[in-house]
Amino acid sequence: MKKYEWLEEETLDEDIPINLSSYYKRIKDDPHWLSKVLDNWSSVESYVNTLYVLKFVKRMTNAELRKYTNHLGFPDLYKRLGWYYNSFDLMECEQLYNQELTRLQGVLEEYSIDNYRNNPGIKNQYEMSINSKQRLKDATTKRFDVKSIEELFYLLHYLSKVKDLTTGEIALLYGCSTDYVADLLKKCHLNENRLEARRKIIRNNRGNYTQATISRKKKNSLESIEQGVTGSNLEVVLRRVIDSLLGTYLDINEYICLVCLSTTSIITPMEIDIPIIILNKLNTSYYMYAVELDGEIWHSTDTTEINSDQKKENLIKETDWKLIRIRLSSESSRKSSRIKSIIESAANEICQIIQNDITNGSEKWITKSLYI
Repeated sequence: MKKYEWLEEETLDEDIPINLSSYYKRIKDDPHWLSKVLDNWSSVESYVNTLYVLKFVKRMTNAELRKYTNHLGFPDLYKRLGWYYNSFDLMECEQLYNQELTRLQGVLEEYSIDNYRNNPGIKNQYEMSINSKQRLKDATTKRFDVKSIEELFYLLHYLSKVKDLTTGEIALLYGCSTDYVADLLKKCHLNENRLEARRKIIRNNRGNYTQATISRKKKNSLESIEQGVTGSNLEVVLRRVIDSLLGTYLDINEYICLVCLSTTSIITPMEIDIPIIILNKLNTSYYMYAVELDGEIWHSTDTTEINSDQKKENLIKETDWKLIRIRLSSESSRKSSRIKSIIESAANEICQIIQNDITNGSEKWITKSLYI
């Protein structure tokens, strides 16, 4: 049994609404990549399909993937496919991938080997790496379009030292893994330590730590449930999870997302559970949502509470705020694992509603029932 067949089986029944044949072909056309895939997966198709489900259907962050699979290498798998971006939308990932690839190809077009052959300093640096020549023979392939180890050294020096490309960017440009590029740079004595690599990313303003930030904020929020929960602090956790997820549903370059504290200033003297304001940076338009949470976790089911909820609903209707009422029903006890599932489902549902409303437009009144 292959290493990840268990993962393939768990995602087998998930629906894949698009054609992924272009990704199958990319892998099959690359013998080295194909060999790596078949070492751990039953087929190329199941490999791509499984990664698609985990990323775009289950919407797992890197931290969640590590915990779920007990494997650290999934980010590199997504980078190779062009899916390692702060988005759970395949078309957006493809667009970002193509934009980045175009930029990197522009960098490569500026390269001239003659500038290196006539540079004594670089020539001397290459000679100092002469002990690596034999080990680098296998790397002199069609992939890098070079004729000798010396040309490979000059090319890698240009990309990593002159143009400050990261190992990930070089890997994307040549369709190989970051580990492969890192090994080449090390053999050429062109590698950097982690601090230098991070400084390079910051210096060139190409760092994207959003995915890591989302994972950390979401993880910390959900872990707070382990300390014991009540209705009020569950609302706090939900607010924080919504705040961490909204940036994956809306383009943060276009929208400012404000997930606010409970307030009585909207429908005085009653309180809105979670007010959310979305500001469009491009045209100054804005969207306001009043999220109300009903169910045994947040509210009791006695007549007084029900009447209060109805009164609050009527007051919100008189404002410019759109109401999102999430009705949560659970027969389970307040076990932390069960409540985590409820929180995540509710947060994703709310973010999806907001995304659809902003993208497609809707009636002023939004009521959504979610039973878990």
